[in-house]
Amino acid sequence: TGVATDGDNLKFYVDNRVFTDQVLKTAATRDQGYKWLRNPLFNEEAKDVLVEFSSPNIAKPFHIGHFRSTIIGNFVANIHRAVGHRVRTVNYLGDWGTQFGYLMAGMRHFDVDINNLKEDALNQLLDIYIRANKLAEENSSIADQARELFSRLEEGDKELLETWKYFREISVEQLKQIYARLNIEFDEYHGESMYSKERSEKVLKLLEDSNLLENIGGKRVTRISKDKTVTIVKSDGSSLYITRDIAAAIHRYEEFKFDKMIYVVDNAQASHFDNLFNILGKLGMPWASSCQHVRFGKILGMSTRKGNIVFLDTLMDEAKSRMLETAERSKTTRVYGVEGEIAARALGFSALTVN
Repeated sequence: TGVATDGDNLKFYVDNRVFTDQVLKTAATRDQGYKWLRNPLFNEEAKDVLVEFSSPNIAKPFHIGHFRSTIIGNFVANIHRAVGHRVRTVNYLGDWGTQFGYLMAGMRHFDVDINNLKEDALNQLLDIYIRANKLAEENSSIADQARELFSRLEEGDKELLETWKYFREISVEQLKQIYARLNIEFDEYHGESMYSKERSEKVLKLLEDSNLLENIGGKRVTRISKDKTVTIVKSDGSSLYITRDIAAAIHRYEEFKFDKMIYVVDNAQASHFDNLFNILGKLGMPWASSCQHVRFGKILGMSTRKGNIVFLDTLMDEAKSRMLETAERSKTTRVYGVEGEIAARALGFSALTVN
């Protein structure tokens, strides 16, 4: 019905009645064989879409920092399914990296026996990790030991691998319980560990063959622009997140042949994904332009290293409790027994989701 400008924005005004009329007419005149589960406004062929979201770290309880990615990612996947695309969801676990060196260094320093970590194991591991990081701030030898232990883990140290496998198994078991409460399922549980050595070495070979690797100060880097480089391998030979993400993207295309891949990750990782897509393009991957970063605001003030975190199960229990209290005070919406518990859980989850 009109167009107006507001500073740098161009606004289009639509008459609701006319818009509704056009939607109904468009839907009514579709061909008889039209797939009605698809969007009636956009006649587009069904595509294979891969959505990566949630992606918490293992060896620690699921905290609220991963909640937005989980909810928004599930929404993105559901929207693509609703318009007829073939969707595969991936939970890319943070199950590799120097943090496991810190955790193992902490277990050694505090003389923790892994066989005694049974009940509440993830909270105990989190406590060890936080204490190890605080200790490393005062004693640099702890940080050196952490880096050395992770390097040995990457090289395939059997004892360290067994410890790491235990971390992963108990983490996935608890994560599945959390996702069941959220009514969310994943098609694939992947992890950075899948791309730790062999596949990362293939990435290095690809970069070398494409003349995209440089040595600077003992590190191996890829030049993004004249003034910007991205570290691919650290000076101690350990791989980095970007290396593993390149390997993961290539592997996913080889296995799933996606038409579009969407990463649902907070704003803090925007530069990382710009670098990732740039490097994939430089490697000549024709599907690099089909990769997309769906970003959102990060929850500020949270740090696992410092212990400033809120666990999701605690928050969900609190939301349910408050809904029960609200219902009890209400004169018209009191619901008791099992039905009341179910209603309170649903309302509490809805409140967290909308917020």
